[in-house]
This record gives sequence, structure tokens and C-alpha cells, in this order.
Amino acid sequence: MKELTVILYAGGNNRLSIDLSIPKCLLSIGNRPLIWYNLQIIQSHSSLSSSPLLILTSGQYRQVLDDYLSTLNITYEIIIYRQHDESTTNRR
Repeated sequence: MKELTVILYAGGNNRLSIDLSIPKCLLSIGNRPLIWYNLQIIQSHSSLSSSPLLILTSGQYRQVLDDYLSTLNITYEIIIYRQHDESTTNRR
């Protein structure tokens, strides 16, 4: 079985009190986007850094995420998830 490293940046509604024009994973924390920290952890573990990297996100942020990731020296694949109707979640 092939091992994969997956970063999941998908799902949920915006619980922040600001309107985001960029994905949350690109928000700066200490002058670096949040995803940068995840990638550093992955690169520091040889077992993770040698496996294919999949990033799951919503389609609306694909281009801006691609733009950022293309500035890094990594190989990745972005998988777009289809949003479901949250009003039907957890119905009894």
C-alpha cells in the first residue's frame, strides 16, 4: 500500500469575524503562512517527506494556494473537495 502525506484545509464555515479573501492556511502567523509550518514539519520527518503530498481544499482557493506553493521547492497535488450542504449535517 502506498503511503501519502495529506494536509487537510477543507470544510467548516468561517468562524472568524473577518471576511477572508484568502484561505485560512495562508493567513500569516509570525510572518509566515500557516501552511508553511505544516510543510516544515513534514520536511523534518524523512518518512513523511518521501511520500507524495496531497493537499485537500475547496475549489475557490485553488489558484491562490497554487500560486504560493509554486514558490516553494516541493512536489504536491491539490485535491478539490466538493462542498456539501451544511444545513443537512447532523439531522436527526
